[in-house]
Amino acid sequence: MVHFPKAAIPRHDSENTWDMAKQYSRQPKQTLSFSQEFSQGISTLKKSPLEEKNWNILGQIHRSFILVEFPEGLQLLDQHAVSEIVNYHQLMNEYEQGVVCSQGLLLPIIIETSHEEQSLLSENKNLLLRLGWEIDGLSQNSLQISSIPEILKVEKINEIEKGLLDILKEERQLSMSQRELELLKYEACRSAVMFGDSLSSEEMKSLLNQWLLTPNNAACEHGRPAAAKITVEEMKKYFRR
Repeated sequence: MVHFPKAAIPRHDSENTWDMAKQYSRQPKQTLSFSQEFSQGISTLKKSPLEEKNWNILGQIHRSFILVEFPEGLQLLDQHAVSEIVNYHQLMNEYEQGVVCSQGLLLPIIIETSHEEQSLLSENKNLLLRLGWEIDGLSQNSLQISSIPEILKVEKINEIEKGLLDILKEERQLSMSQRELELLKYEACRSAVMFGDSLSSEEMKSLLNQWLLTPNNAACEHGRPAAAKITVEEMKKYFRR
């Protein structure tokens, strides 16, 4: 269960107002599912990856799949797998550069933990720090989360933290580097667009443009394929034409 500490009632003097302004100016913006900078960067190119391939997005099906027309037929893309592939590539780039980007929380999140979970998180504290987490013990049964990976959403942290602990328990026998890779896969998955998420036309375009620019994008790290296609010739055969 997540507890947020109560915020102090601000004083109305000028010094306090300035302090509060500085505090809020340091608050990091939540990561958007689709990067504005990416979209601006794409607009400076002569053609986007979608335009280069002559792909035309027809729409979203059951809020889970993206249907695309391409010169040879139709492509059906799994929106979660596509998003997970993009996120994993981003996280791996950050990881290989030394540390995963994190966002500091204006109000730290307090979580209740068992003694075993406390030991587990303490044992993996440096690993988690490299992956964008800052977690400190408050008491024998609670921890404080001060920073989280930039790619994650704050409102899902309680659920994500439980999954994080499960992975650390299950993969305790792995080396530290192998544990890091398992956690990166988990972060990529939990930060991805989910089945049931409604996407606008611009969001679908941004997601697919990023995916097309991602190397080795055929399947996510869990082995799920990102796309399936059916050619016009296959359609004709099906309808006996």
